[in-house]
Formats: sequence, C-alpha cells, structure tokens
Amino acid sequence: MKRNSILFWAVIIFFNLAALFFEKLYLSLHSEQIFGMEWNWGWAAFFAQVLYTILSFRIVGPTELGAILFFGKPIKAVGSGLAFVPLGICQLKKETRLVIQEEFPADPEHIFREEGKVPEGMFPPIRIPFADDPKADDPLGRRVTAEVVPVVRYRIDNYILFLTTIGSRAEAKRQMEDAVIALCMRELTQLSVSEALVTLQRFNKRLKEMIDNMVEGWGINAETAQVKAINFHHDLNKSIASLPEARFQAKAAIETAEGEKKKLSLEGEGKGNAEKSVLLGRAEGLKRMAEELKLDSQTILNAETARAITQNPGQKTIVVGTDGLKEIIGMAAAIGGEATGKKEEKK
Repeated sequence: MKRNSILFWAVIIFFNLAALFFEKLYLSLHSEQIFGMEWNWGWAAFFAQVLYTILSFRIVGPTELGAILFFGKPIKAVGSGLAFVPLGICQLKKETRLVIQEEFPADPEHIFREEGKVPEGMFPPIRIPFADDPKADDPLGRRVTAEVVPVVRYRIDNYILFLTTIGSRAEAKRQMEDAVIALCMRELTQLSVSEALVTLQRFNKRLKEMIDNMVEGWGINAETAQVKAINFHHDLNKSIASLPEARFQAKAAIETAEGEKKKLSLEGEGKGNAEKSVLLGRAEGLKRMAEELKLDSQTILNAETARAITQNPGQKTIVVGTDGLKEIIGMAAAIGGEATGKKEEKK
C-alpha cells in the first residue's frame, strides 16, 4: 500500500513538472490575438494547470475512509482531510470508519410481519422452528416458530482490501446474513426456546467465531456477533405473560383448599368434643340421679325420654327398637302422670 502511494505521487509530480517545462520552453514562445487581446499560450496552459489542480482536490471527512480509484481500480487509500484525485482520471470512493451495525434481515422499521406479499423495500423476518421439549411444563418448551434477530457489528480496517475482496457493504451483509441464517437453522432448530435462551451466550460465542473466520481477509474487523432477540408471536407472548399469574392462582387455590379442609376438620373436631362433653355431662347427671333416688337405670332413662318428648309438643313420631314396648309403657305412664298433674292444677 505504501508503495502504491509513493508511485502515485511520483507520477503526479512528474506530469506536473513535465507540463511546466513544456509550457515554459515551448508554449510560452507562442501567442495569439483573441477578441482583441493577446494571449500567451504558455501562461494560458499554466493557469489551466493550476485550475485543474485545485479542482482535483477532494475532502474526506473525519469519520470517513477513502480510496482513490484509477479507472475503477483501487490504487491508494486516503485518510481524513484533503485528497488529491486527478480530475477525469481518478475517482474517490468513501466509506465510514465508524462501527457498522448490520441487523438481519433489516432494521426493525423495514421488517414486514404480516401475511401476503412483501412490499418493496421491506423484508420478512428470520423465523426459526424450535424443537419440542417433552419434559418442559411451560410454553417455552413447546414446538414453536419464533423470530430471531441476529446482529453483527464490524469496522472496516483496510478499505482497499475491502473493495478488492468483497466490494461493498451490501455484499458483505448479504454473505454474512446467509451464513448467520444457516448457523441458526442448523443449531437453534435442535433446541427448544427455553434451552436456546439458557444457552444463548454459548451460541453467540459460536456465531462470533464463525463471523471472524468468514471475514478474515475482507479488510474488516468484527466487533460483536450475537442474537439480539427472540421474538414470539402474540399468543405465545400472552401465554408466557399469564404463566406466573396462573401459577400464583393455582398455588392460591391449593392453599385455599388446604385452609378450608383444615377449617372443616377443626369445626368437626370442635363439634365432636362439644357433643362428647354434653353426653358425658348427661351421663354423669343420670348416674347421680340413679344413686340419689335409688332407681334402676331403665326407669331413669324412661323418665328422661318422656321429659324430652313433653318439652317438644310438636313431636308426633316416636321410634323405638324391637324391645320398645316396655319403653313405650314406661314413657306413657310418665307422660300420663305429668299430663294429669297439669290438668289437676288447672282445675
């Protein structure tokens, strides 16, 4: 490259000196009347040479790289500032020296995600069919097709080499995009979405290595290469968003059921203890009654049954066992005695 630069300036200086000698030694000896004025051809050629030199200067900006092309062939790289590009013989081609970010297949505003024909200037997204994970219990483990957004950032280090090997940024992007999509289809389709998210860092490292190997000799340096995002369709996004809420609701329902079960158990236990206390108290009372009145237990039970019946005048049905005749007679006697007593009191 340095040799080309020396040769370029040597040729420029040689032709300018040759033109000056020709103007001084030959053209300056000739003059001609034009529009009533005398023109010296030597001075006319000299001023034309100065004008040509001025018009041959170009400016390369502070964020740009430049290359001088001799009838389309890159011969010299130029940096920021003034660059001498012989008018009509050479051309100046410029490119940014900043980091270039390429998002595949295009920037977000140029992605067409609808159905139907893709409009001109728009591009369909890169969609990857992820594998199914039978052990997964969430939507990310299902077989889904999701949009993958790879991004490569690179800088042009050698513009002449870049022009002579790859030609343009558009061609560099096309070739990198083909390689990136091939790698995604080859590796990501073997993973579920959840597995891909977990191993994304390792995949990005693999992607960077592939890009480095690919662009070696292109005159560029790859800064980063990674999958920026995995975008899901609306229904899957909704499922993923509702998953924590569904799990919370399920957990709340289980806790509510456990609480209700415990509540019912405690209520039943409490009622049982209350009934047990009543029965124990009643048994103790009947026992004391039998001891104090010197009556047998059957008589005491008959009397208690009759008392319970008379306390509930609405009771019409009495159920007794197979040996109930004795109980009925006893209860009838008790009821009759109680009723007779009440009637006599009324009289």
